Amino acid sequence: MIDESRIRHSGLAELLLEGKTAKVGPNLQKNCMDILRILDIAIGPNDLKKIKGFHSLMGDRKGEFSMKVSANWRVTFSYVNNKFSYLNLEDYHN
Repeated sequence: MIDESRIRHSGLAELLLEGKTAKVGPNLQKNCMDILRILDIAIGPNDLKKIKGFHSLMGDRKGEFSMKVSANWRVTFSYVNNKFSYLNLEDYHN
């Protein structure tokens, strides 16, 4: 389940709530929507293994997770109080 009040990227929030946005490139929207749907029905991080390159981040991002949108773009998030929170769309490989 997604904590809608804790989505960092406004384009992801619009996609989740309205199904469309101008704040996420058209080439990324389908995969972002797929990830949002998956996160909304998942019970927890264990449900995400082997889906869209799901993995835990390390170092100063320990406690955060990532799922692949495209080449370098990822949806990153935390799991807090049994909800997926702090969703962001970022190119963290730059």
